[in-house]
Amino acid sequence: MPNTRPSFLPAVAFDPPSARPWFLPLLLIFTAFCQWLCWESFITGLDSGNYWLGISDYSIAAERPHAPGYPAFILLCRASVWLVGNHHHGMLLVIMLLSVTAVWACYRLAATLFNKPVARAAALLLACNPLFFLYGITTENYAFDALCSSLLILLAIGKSRRMLLYLGVAAGAAAGFRGTSLLLLAPALGFLLWSRWRNQQLTLHPLIYLISGFGIGLGCWLPWVVGEEGGVLAYLRSATNLSTASAGTFVGNLAGFAIAALWGLNLAWGYLALRWRSLTRCQLRHLTFRRTLFCCWVVPTSLFFALVIYSKGYFLLILPACCMVLAWLATTEPNRWRRTSVIAGMIAANLAIFFLAPYHTPPYFTALAPQNRTAEERAESVVGRGVSLLLPALSRVRANDNFVAAGLEVIDAATWRKEDSTLVILDPAAQMLIVGRVLQVYRPGLRIAVPSTFHRGLVVYLHGVEWEERSGSNADFYSQQLVVLTRTELAGTYAEIGGELLQTKAPFALLKFSHERGQLLRQRIDQLFAR
Repeated sequence: MPNTRPSFLPAVAFDPPSARPWFLPLLLIFTAFCQWLCWESFITGLDSGNYWLGISDYSIAAERPHAPGYPAFILLCRASVWLVGNHHHGMLLVIMLLSVTAVWACYRLAATLFNKPVARAAALLLACNPLFFLYGITTENYAFDALCSSLLILLAIGKSRRMLLYLGVAAGAAAGFRGTSLLLLAPALGFLLWSRWRNQQLTLHPLIYLISGFGIGLGCWLPWVVGEEGGVLAYLRSATNLSTASAGTFVGNLAGFAIAALWGLNLAWGYLALRWRSLTRCQLRHLTFRRTLFCCWVVPTSLFFALVIYSKGYFLLILPACCMVLAWLATTEPNRWRRTSVIAGMIAANLAIFFLAPYHTPPYFTALAPQNRTAEERAESVVGRGVSLLLPALSRVRANDNFVAAGLEVIDAATWRKEDSTLVILDPAAQMLIVGRVLQVYRPGLRIAVPSTFHRGLVVYLHGVEWEERSGSNADFYSQQLVVLTRTELAGTYAEIGGELLQTKAPFALLKFSHERGQLLRQRIDQLFAR
């Protein structure tokens, strides 16, 4: 078989071209089918709501979606929504395509860096990973990270000039999906380009191919988003207006990264502890090409997420690398029985976490608990919310589906055909329905008031995608009909000041108030949720 590998890559043993040609197509079809069966029924969080609203009415300045705007992702979702005729299914279809392509790219990269047995094991481990599975069935776009890292490195390794053109196009398009991911992959891509230059494979003409491709990739989305935002300067202002609240604390970032790594690798941590000598056999000055590449890929990214900003979805940027390392270690086991047992055990652990791990809804009060919560309740809230946010399980997705369905059903019982005259008040115990922009997405005709727990007397009023902050007397609840959505535990407290219970469906309760009780209602919410 002729060697088509770049000269700077290590020699590896290839399988014959006919070895298991059915494996990859079957895995891709199976991955898509399983994700389709497990799709969420309702959006799961703030980012999902932002994307949904951005598809219909794009504005980074108004957080539709939030900065940096993800224009390439929104354009792809718009095409998918036009195709299937449904916002939610259109977004889920895009996510599924990104996930399936990520499995393909992981397989191809592992086959290039190692061999086909390693590629098969790595693709299986990625497809069955609980974190990867979670973001393949929800309308977050973290599945792109798994695709971006594998695909860009795969293209950077390609020998021909055409591959550098493709690399430039992919990098330019990636900047419109998740620009941070492209920046964090810069050390790995820089190492590969330096390796090409050292081997005289990055001369003027290949460099022109690379730059031209990057321009083509940017051209796929940049002119559109500049036009939508009203010019270059307006776009730059909106796209760089990132919220500092998302950065988190130093301890929180470390803890989040550690927990996500624990869920992402689970049983594999024990296997890595047993095989640590295989990973550290060479001293630093003797690092091989593969070890250097994986260090440039994993270490800078891990440090950034652990020290600066973190969400568990970010772990998908380095997850393909972890799967490849695990697959390489497993396939180098001395006998076939042990190789099979190790790979099967890790896959079984992944699937057990995703399909069998139980989810318990955390307490409704926040980690920054109000003054009228006990120390025990505050501790329970911190632990409960930490687990709920980081657990990559199907039960968590189904719990969110039930939560949203119950909230919408309760609200509809009192506001059916009365959206224009009814003011729905979400107290802090029920605010997850607006934090995730759920009501703005599914009930855009409602007029909603959301009292703040951080600024006493401040109320945010929303109607569709429009919102307005009011304070003092301007924030009073004036409407012909007032209904309050809260948790069932607080229904009795609101009934004491004249609320009429209209509907209950765990965990929600809906109460009706007269116009005259609006001021008293404001005071009671401030008292209940004062910090």
